[in-house]
Amino acid sequence: MKSIINLLMVLSLSTCTMAQKVTSSFMVMGNCSMCQQTIEKAAKIKGVKKASWNKDTHLLYVKYNTKRVTLNSIKKNIADAGYDTDIIKASDTAYANLHTCCRYRGQ
Repeated sequence: MKSIINLLMVLSLSTCTMAQKVTSSFMVMGNCSMCQQTIEKAAKIKGVKKASWNKDTHLLYVKYNTKRVTLNSIKKNIADAGYDTDIIKASDTAYANLHTCCRYRGQ
């Protein structure tokens, strides 16, 4: 009986831990491998386990802990680095600070 209770407790804890980690994807504008490095670095804030941006599809995949970070805070950090996301646009100043090959507006 004790071993069954222990097993149930382990399964319960595993479920709770897994429920905190989520993988999401969203659009981030950019052009090149330099963009990729900057976008992925900007996405990797506390609570983000993995970030991977595809320059062909413009999709960023992030694996993050919902107890530590929100998707909007990840998007805001990327916009602060100069890149438009699906719902948060980079400021004109942040965008102007991008390398010329990384500028995608008006193309």
